[in-house]
Amino acid sequence: MDKRIILIFAVVVLGLIAAGTASGVLINLVFPEIPYNYTSYVTLPAHSQNEESFVGYYKINGTGNDFKFKIVLPGAENNEDPLCYTASGLNGTGKLDYININYNTVAAVANKNLTRAVFATPMNGTFNIQCAAWTGYGNFSNNGTYFAGKFKIDGPVTDFKGSFQFVPDGKRIKILTDYVYYPHLQDQLAKNVTNTFYM
Repeated sequence: MDKRIILIFAVVVLGLIAAGTASGVLINLVFPEIPYNYTSYVTLPAHSQNEESFVGYYKINGTGNDFKFKIVLPGAENNEDPLCYTASGLNGTGKLDYININYNTVAAVANKNLTRAVFATPMNGTFNIQCAAWTGYGNFSNNGTYFAGKFKIDGPVTDFKGSFQFVPDGKRIKILTDYVYYPHLQDQLAKNVTNTFYM
């Protein structure tokens, strides 16, 4: 085969790949088949002298739009009510209803900046969570500049509902939460709380 034909073919293929990457079309077609696995740390700082801070880890793994996650805070089970937290941690499943892997996503991954990749990728989805004796659910949405969501937790003694926002904070992610908690099924007794957590 003539080298010029190979070169022209290569240029056409690279052009298609570049166009697909820029628009996200090709990558978004392949994404449903891509497995992923990520583990990092999580910190829950004490908000008063009477509270303990906890450090643990989280894992996210999945294939394409479906994922599972787990958050474990070793030692927290020794200080928490077994209805609220056990050594098995918080477990959840989720689904990405929409994701647009774009040029900014690919560039951030190429530079090994996973935090930037997450924030540069428009997406939305839902999740379910379970920990000890409580269950919950929620949703999240990222338009590429604002990444937030809502959640509801139903516990045997206490219920929670509120919102959260993910904010880049250097190499970590800050989670700003604003929620209410109240005795199970008695939302008229709700008390408001704002907290910050780190991943």
